[in-house]
Amino acid sequence: MLHRMLNLYPGEGRQAFLFSALIFFVALGMSGGTTLADGNFLEVMGTSFLPFAYFGIAGLMAVVTPLIMLAMGKIAIRPLLLLMLLCSGGIFALTGLLPISWFATKIIADTIFFVILAALWNFIDQSYDMQDAKRHYGLYSAVLICGFAAGSSTISLLIDSLGSRGLLWLLATDFALAASIVVLIIRTTRTLPAMPEEEEATSEKGLVRRIWHSPFTIILLTLSSMIGIAEFLMEFSYMEALETAFGHDLNELTRFLGMARGLTYCGTVFLGAFCFGRLVKRIGVTNVTLIPASYFLLLFSVSSYLPHPVMAILGLLGVECILTAFEDNGFHLILNAVPATVKARLRVVVQNFIEPGAMVVAALLLLAFSGYGKWIGFGFATAAFSAALILRLLYPKAILRNLRENTKRSSETNSTATKITPLWEALANVAGTLQSQNPVERGGAILEALKSNGAREQALAALRELLNSSLDEEACVGLTVLALHGSPHHFDTAIPFLMNPSLEVQRTAMNTLAHLANASARRHGHRIFAELIGSKDPVFRSHCLRALERLCDARYTREMVVIAADLIGREREQAETIIDRFGARAVPTLLAMVTDTSLPAAARLIACRSLKREHLTQLRHLVEGERAEAFLILFHAHMIKSHSNVQGDFGIDLLERMLTERFWTHLEMILHLLVEDAPLVCQALRSANEKVHSHAIESLEKGTPSRLFRQLLPLVDDSPLEPRLKHYQGKVLDLSELLDHLLQGAGAVDKDLIKELQLQRQLKSRLGTEASNGAA
Repeated sequence: MLHRMLNLYPGEGRQAFLFSALIFFVALGMSGGTTLADGNFLEVMGTSFLPFAYFGIAGLMAVVTPLIMLAMGKIAIRPLLLLMLLCSGGIFALTGLLPISWFATKIIADTIFFVILAALWNFIDQSYDMQDAKRHYGLYSAVLICGFAAGSSTISLLIDSLGSRGLLWLLATDFALAASIVVLIIRTTRTLPAMPEEEEATSEKGLVRRIWHSPFTIILLTLSSMIGIAEFLMEFSYMEALETAFGHDLNELTRFLGMARGLTYCGTVFLGAFCFGRLVKRIGVTNVTLIPASYFLLLFSVSSYLPHPVMAILGLLGVECILTAFEDNGFHLILNAVPATVKARLRVVVQNFIEPGAMVVAALLLLAFSGYGKWIGFGFATAAFSAALILRLLYPKAILRNLRENTKRSSETNSTATKITPLWEALANVAGTLQSQNPVERGGAILEALKSNGAREQALAALRELLNSSLDEEACVGLTVLALHGSPHHFDTAIPFLMNPSLEVQRTAMNTLAHLANASARRHGHRIFAELIGSKDPVFRSHCLRALERLCDARYTREMVVIAADLIGREREQAETIIDRFGARAVPTLLAMVTDTSLPAAARLIACRSLKREHLTQLRHLVEGERAEAFLILFHAHMIKSHSNVQGDFGIDLLERMLTERFWTHLEMILHLLVEDAPLVCQALRSANEKVHSHAIESLEKGTPSRLFRQLLPLVDDSPLEPRLKHYQGKVLDLSELLDHLLQGAGAVDKDLIKELQLQRQLKSRLGTEASNGAA
């Protein structure tokens, strides 16, 4: 039950508990240190020295940050975080022993907060991929806020009994406990391998270049800077209000500040755990980023008219609650739109550069324009609100660009995964003799002998022995050696193994054929096509497609297009890549297939996709026929859905889904004939996002003649369906006629479904007739 509540998979509880414990104690130490330092700083020195403290924090960060960046290049993040926690605990312990001023303590405490927080999230990132992070980071963010609340509350409750020095030693003990948890995590959990993009981003020069070429990232950093400056100006305003309200009463201000921050963090936990996700789902993450800027803008505009206690509470709520619940969590989500090479280190940039820079700017402004902090804050809140609006406009294109890049990287990874198998690697790395009893060792020895031409005859004899063996493992080793050292004339040797009853031998044989294939082996293309059609094993089919890709025989264009129409996912992409490689030799066949309405609609769409723009312009006369067919399918799909006599029928439900997909097939074909970026426009038209949908319609309107666009508008408009269907002027078909019509352009799977439905209707009709005759 607990796993389900926390969205954890079986076996993840121990690791989640360790990370949660680490986050809680680190947050407790950071929050306790800053609360204790802030309270004593205000009581002893007052807000007049706060700008100088900001200068001190920024100066110390300017010294510490390059050292940390240098250490990150030399030391792994896990031991680095351990070292940083131990150093932080030691600093708090020394501060409790030595007579250090509260001015220096505030600078040290805030610097530790910034440095540890960035390192903590990088430490967590080392153990989670993107999908796991989606499930775990919400829990960890809530634990982090609970730690903040616990730290502030601890200072408020124990300030009288332990005193400031005792609390500093308590914080040192807390960091030592967090360091011990880090040691336990290092011993019990593993670090995920870094991606190549993350390794590329380790260069500061490369990082700056990536940021410079991403307008979205620049605006995101601008928003962080503006909201950061407004945050420190707001902090100064509410601390000034606290000082005016409480004066210099010993421990009273610290006690109130600790209690207020503790309650505020409790409210933040509620907002983050129960409101943030629902709000993002309703209004979108870009609209959520407008909330902090809007709050600051409103509060700065009315702050001069509020009583000091009210201003203090509202200011504290904005800095400690609104920013934490919406700005920080929204920042983690909106990072998905920045380039992948930037995302890994952008958090460090914000924490270690943007935040201290915002402190310096806020301090300079407070010193230069004393008494006008609220008006300056209003100006920066306005700038932050404007940046959030720009970010809102850029977000859809940025997230779409990242989707393209991620899809491309995934395709490249999948394409290389089938080319190298563990057996191939073993043969390349395992040494043995031609008389070894282990087939892998014998295969490695054969391969080495064939490469060096030493004992070649004995090696060939040993290879023939492996190939003639009745053992599957030996046959697989022999085929793999044949692939690594053979040539296309060995096709005849490997093809008989396709009839072997062992699936593993069949896979290895087809993998060998794929490795040996080239233009000289094109006479075997028909056999590979037959195997592709007859097999249901995805690994075997993938090897078949690789073999056909290397054969590159444009004579099989029609067969490849028809087969691709029945494939799905990665296999269809592979098949379409093969068709594209046929080049100009396939154009006549593809043109003929696009105009052949007897072919399955999916096959005609694949042929249309494979044609270049200059050829598609010749086929614009087909748009009217495709539009009429798409309208017919859309109309009858709606009629079937609303027909009371067939609702709830499983077969009819499948037919309805088939009609929907057929509709989008014809619509995408129309788009290919009319616009440049047809796949993206079609994807946008299918999006549930109304703005994306409207942008796609705008693109279609600008790319097509006005008369044609008016004809297409009922198909793509997002208005209610009933009024749009009134434009349908075709024949209204009953279910039997519709099934006969759909059978003409159906693929293999759809044909089976349609024939099954026809058989069911014939059986029901016969049973009905017999029942009526019996009654008579």
